[in-house]
Amino acid sequence: MDKRNFENLGQKMNLISDLFSRVVFSDVDACQDLIRIILGKNFLVKFVTTQKDITNMQFHSVVLDVLAVTENGTPVHIEFQIEDSDDHLRRVRYCNSSLDTHSLRPG
Repeated sequence: MDKRNFENLGQKMNLISDLFSRVVFSDVDACQDLIRIILGKNFLVKFVTTQKDITNMQFHSVVLDVLAVTENGTPVHIEFQIEDSDDHLRRVRYCNSSLDTHSLRPG
């Protein structure tokens, strides 16, 4: 890759770009800082995974941008949205319901 292509790539990336956020927020400390900034709560993150694939046999599968688990086992799901043309609330509700379906016990 020549220098011009590398510079162009760097100009297109930002903190919520898929590739960049995948690398940055796979770090537990960086993810913990992000959660504390967004939620204003002092969560202690124990585990984090980026681009978490949740396969759903009956409906649409989802890929979560960031899924963190706090010290008490609470999942924290973070989605980055760049486009304004999507129904963000519906998308997040669907992703969270998929997460609930796969993490909660029956009943």
